[in-house]
Order: sequence, then structure tokens, then C-alpha cells
Amino acid sequence: MRIAILTSARSGSTSLYHLIEAHLNKKNHICISEPFNNYWRDKINIQTYDVDFFENKENIFIKTFVSKTQKPKSLLDDELSYWDWFFDYFEKIIILDRLNKDLQSESLTYHMKKDNILSWQSRQFYDLSNIEQNEIDNSKSILINESNLLHSFSQKGYPIYYYEDIYLKKDKSKIDDMFKYLNIDLNEAMYNNYVVSDAFKIRLSENEVKFKSII
Repeated sequence: MRIAILTSARSGSTSLYHLIEAHLNKKNHICISEPFNNYWRDKINIQTYDVDFFENKENIFIKTFVSKTQKPKSLLDDELSYWDWFFDYFEKIIILDRLNKDLQSESLTYHMKKDNILSWQSRQFYDLSNIEQNEIDNSKSILINESNLLHSFSQKGYPIYYYEDIYLKKDKSKIDDMFKYLNIDLNEAMYNNYVVSDAFKIRLSENEVKFKSII
């Protein structure tokens, strides 16, 4: 099966990707996180994929961003052809969005400004003191446009889920629905690890950081 998570940055897609990846047979499935993201792939000298890589592959799973910059190099300037290829190629597409654009834009701006690849998935307090409000507002504008695009794609019949339902409300019915859509039996231990436990929570409060440092 060809599966894709389509999302925007700072929406909990990495944890969701790892949850689904953990359920797939690695011998039969190729799993790639952000195959078109040359922002960090080039920096650590690993392959950025193009559409030719995906030819004749039946069992593949990716997560990718809806961002205009997250496209295969051969289709970077041809958005219409990219989406035609994307929706024709992938059989199951999960759309993931985040409702709180203020927190999402703060997170995106903070990490972009920090410009440290390793920091994106590291548990930490977000010190926004050196970030101007207009920088956050610019990120928010981009994320709102991306959200509108994600919602337009959901009108094609693809299921859409939200960060808040999955990670804040811990609404297991959303994950149950998602895995039913994928025809995969949900492993409760894996669900608890990647979603319920908060083990992969990135943004910490000052008190959480102080408590962690004491330990």
C-alpha cells in the first residue's frame, strides 16, 4: 500500500509518522520521513528524493509537508503536475493540521531562527525573547495558507485530523478511525508510547525544564 501523511510543520507529524511506521513490516515497506525536504537532508548529506525513486514501488510510506518548497526537484516549479502525481500515486492519504496557529507559528519561527537541525525534535523551552512579533506573524500567514490548502485537499475525500484532538485531548477514536482507514490493527502499547505518554512532546514550560534539570 502507498501511504502518505500530508501536513504542515509543527503539527505532530513526526510522532504520527513513527507510530504508523512502527506498525509496518520494514521488510516489505519503504518508510521515508520528508523525502523532498532538502532543507535538512542536504545539511546532513543524505539523499533528497525525486519522483523517479517512487516508480514501481508498491509498499511505501512517507510524511511530507504541503509547503511550496517541499516538492521533488523535478517538479519544484510545476505545482499542478506535482499534485496530480501525488494524488494519483498514493492510495491512502492522511491529512494532518493544527488548529492553534499562534502556537504553531511560534514553534515554527523559533526553530527556523535557531537553525539547528537537531533541535526540531529535542525537548526544550522555547525562548522567544529574541524573536520579533512580525516574524511570528509572517509564519502564521504562511501556515494559514497551508491550512487552507490542506482543507481543500480534504474535500477530495481524504480524512483530516488535528493535532489538538490527537495529542491534547488524547481522543483515541481519531487514531482508531485513522488505522481503520489504513486497514491496520492498532497496537495499544505503541499508541501509548507515541501519543499518550508525552514522551515525544517537544515544547516544555519553564517549570518543566527546571524540574528536568533537578532530576
